[in-house]
Amino acid sequence: MASRLRLWLTMTVLALSTAACTPTVPRPEATPTPTPVATVAVGDLVKPGHLMVCSSLDHTPQDMLSGDTPAGSDIDIARAIAQRLGLELDVVRTDAGAIGSNLTNHSCDLAISAIRSSSDQAKGFAAVPYLQITDVVVQRKGATPMSIQNDLCGHKIGSLAGTDEAASLGGTGSYAGRGLSQACQQSGHADISAPTFAQITDALAALTDGSVDALLVDSALAGYLTQQHGDELISTQGATMTVDTETMLMLPGATSLRSAVDTALQSIERDGTYATILLKYGIAAAAGS
Repeated sequence: MASRLRLWLTMTVLALSTAACTPTVPRPEATPTPTPVATVAVGDLVKPGHLMVCSSLDHTPQDMLSGDTPAGSDIDIARAIAQRLGLELDVVRTDAGAIGSNLTNHSCDLAISAIRSSSDQAKGFAAVPYLQITDVVVQRKGATPMSIQNDLCGHKIGSLAGTDEAASLGGTGSYAGRGLSQACQQSGHADISAPTFAQITDALAALTDGSVDALLVDSALAGYLTQQHGDELISTQGATMTVDTETMLMLPGATSLRSAVDTALQSIERDGTYATILLKYGIAAAAGS
């Protein structure tokens, strides 16, 4: 747990820098730990010998599809945890709204799908946090960097529909009465025009053709986008609306599974596997700098 907190602290300090960059950082060499580092009783698993994981596979870069194959940092983390438990990973593609019921109905052992600990989705379940997330502005290269306070006022800022960032821009959901656009108005600035996009490809196209001035996305997606499009995009990590954690969910009574998963997570953190996964997807591009 201490190593995880140290990594989260490093990422938080990076998130508070005024202009993010993507320095060249050597990838840590992972030294695989002999498996298993913990075991789960056969009766505590949905399918003996397998770790059944529910994921919606629609959160780039954490959980997504590569062709028909589950991919992303969450999936790689889940696979590494399964290996540390001596289990085979099975990913069950699940609509985001059905993840809770699939856990309750024992269709999967745990869920990992970019689920924020503060979300309604996480309520009522046991949780193992594994990644800290904040909000980041992504812009075209050459643009004057914007922070997430008054710099956004009077601009057209895109986001992905249904995300925490869309809610924070528009002042909806848990941000009712305290959205970024409302804050602009209250401070005497012009409000924010905040179109939303169903797909990241649509959002990127709007940014590229100038239909929006910037995108507000989570730090994992921002890192991935700047990794993939570093010649065209920059990201700015200034003052943020939220700092949250993403968490794996299990049934409250699954105490042995939760303990085993936490032990396996600590194992992949200690030997560098966890950091290597984050670097692979650009989520911690500056880790170790």
